[in-house]
Amino acid sequence: MKSIERFCKSFFLNSRVLWHYGKLNPQRVQLINSNHHVYVDPHDPRGRKKIIFDCMRERFSRNQQFWRKAISVISPDTVLDIGLNYGECLFSTELMSHTRGFGFDANPELRPWVAKSLAEHPSRDQMEVLFQLVSDGEIGEEDFFINKKWSGGSTAGLASDDYDRTCYEKVTVPKSSVDHVLRSRDVAGGTVVFKIDVEGYELRVLTGMRETLADSRGFLGYIEFDNHLLRRAHKDVTSCWDSLRNQFAVYAFTRSNKWRQTNDFSIDQLANFCGKQSHADRTKHFHTDLLLTHPDTTVLAEEVLEIWEQDFSQLEVSRRAA
Repeated sequence: MKSIERFCKSFFLNSRVLWHYGKLNPQRVQLINSNHHVYVDPHDPRGRKKIIFDCMRERFSRNQQFWRKAISVISPDTVLDIGLNYGECLFSTELMSHTRGFGFDANPELRPWVAKSLAEHPSRDQMEVLFQLVSDGEIGEEDFFINKKWSGGSTAGLASDDYDRTCYEKVTVPKSSVDHVLRSRDVAGGTVVFKIDVEGYELRVLTGMRETLADSRGFLGYIEFDNHLLRRAHKDVTSCWDSLRNQFAVYAFTRSNKWRQTNDFSIDQLANFCGKQSHADRTKHFHTDLLLTHPDTTVLAEEVLEIWEQDFSQLEVSRRAA
């Protein structure tokens, strides 16, 4: 019965794709409420669902909504899209004349699609895209696992001797840190907006950008917090949460897009706040998105959230970014 239901849904969506784009497998897709396009592999299930289908149905992911609103409100000097994928955040807006944009992704298979999108973007001279694993500071190489079934699930957070070879392809990629990259780009001292979506590696990325954040005039960041992905990346979830709330002012989102500052939450309270209400044990697996800003200056977060909250009542938001 489920297979019939999936077939009918797929047939319906693909029929809409053909009508909307004029072809069954479009490679160039205009982003929602944007003048800009991204190129996408139409045979990648993530590219098809999260870009081709979602743009057709005018569905935003929450990280895209954050990206546009934060850039509009803050007018930052530097923007960092870490976990770029096809660039649906970075390429969705034009940058102000004073803004520099950097995109990072470790998946080399995305390079030709991203290169086409960058070449067409009007702010291309202010943007730089680097295909490397962003980590905690050590320069070198590291194993990376490309998810062949869902590009957004590609990760460095797997044991090299214990992975599903039918789903993942192991490659070796260059490894660096945000601090190392930006030291030579003359961007220190301004305001920073960043998005991190790296399948459980978020804490390592943040460790490698401490210098960038410390030197900034103010920053606002968006990260995923998923206890399953953190464990898969060999991270203790409680320690990760304590590290975040000790370093930043942290705002968390429920699945209904309600938000509040959560520095005083324990990990169990966070799970109850963000977990699915239908689950008897919400701590078993929960996912939320977090906003991070300087603990002594929350004005950037509160400005963005105040305007952002109004938009949620008007848009259909896809909560999971990956």
